[in-house]
Amino acid sequence: MMWQRHDLRFAGTDVLAICSKPVQVFNVVGLLRSMPFRNKTLLLLTSNFPNWQGFRRDLEEYFSEVVSRVVCVDNNTDLKVEISRQTYDWLFVECDRAESYRFYAPHKRTGLLVFEEGLGTYNGRPLPPHRRLRWLKWRLMKARYGSGMFFGDGRSTDLIAVNFKELYLSMNKVCPARVVENRVFYKEIVRCERLVHYKPPELFRGQDLLLVLVARRSDTSRWSGYAKNFQYDNLLVKGHPHDEESKFDRRSVSRYFPRWAPAELVIKSLSDVAAKLTVIHGGSSASLYCRHLENVEFVGFELSPHYIEVMKKAKFSEAIFEKYVEDEVRSSSR
Repeated sequence: MMWQRHDLRFAGTDVLAICSKPVQVFNVVGLLRSMPFRNKTLLLLTSNFPNWQGFRRDLEEYFSEVVSRVVCVDNNTDLKVEISRQTYDWLFVECDRAESYRFYAPHKRTGLLVFEEGLGTYNGRPLPPHRRLRWLKWRLMKARYGSGMFFGDGRSTDLIAVNFKELYLSMNKVCPARVVENRVFYKEIVRCERLVHYKPPELFRGQDLLLVLVARRSDTSRWSGYAKNFQYDNLLVKGHPHDEESKFDRRSVSRYFPRWAPAELVIKSLSDVAAKLTVIHGGSSASLYCRHLENVEFVGFELSPHYIEVMKKAKFSEAIFEKYVEDEVRSSSR
């Protein structure tokens, strides 16, 4: 952790962190765990949050270790009202680009921090279709409002926290002093797994498993057809967290894991019992966060250019991940 030089800015102040999916929560709680804030409030936007009631209930003990209080709202209108009600100095948000910046920047008080929300944080430029029109729109918004062209680029943004600083800086032109490295995500997954008190099913022990992470809004039948190219003892399917429950009900991981469980938690737990775990994905952040698990192989399907660019950069930065593996192995053994 490299927060020491910022401790005086945080000490004795209050923070409000806003999250819209489980991966963000684990990154944020990992950040807050080591930061000297006085009061730490977590605000969950639940409109696209899978089974948020179960998430909050199952992780009550996990939250109580770090967070002063958890507040839930289900839409942006209520979110805006709730932010205005809160007492805080620092505001932690997932994005400072385009419309997100226009929404959050007026609520900045002492400081604004952007936290890592997944692999997209490393390559946050406009996606197709209509990439050129979107890029032009973002440029105009940047000139008029100060919104970012990529994560961490907002005019009023003070800091951005990422798991891999060198990887982030290799893809984004931002002052290095604004970037803080935070290697806590996988540690939080391990800690969460222990606190929730569930175990991966024993029926998978010693098996070769195939896990399909279905991309957002994609045709599940195509993924089913692609899975036929692999040999396995058991097939499991996990839908995207922003989509409805997977159509593969008989194969769904929700039969064995809480529905809110992110792919990283499912992968970590299955790797503990499987002889080998093959993960088919369409650009999942799990392939970045869980790449150090020795018995797990990630196979990409219909990958986006954004994803490919990030992972190519990551391959040229193996020293980052060697250190990451050392840290996670050490923390997991505690």
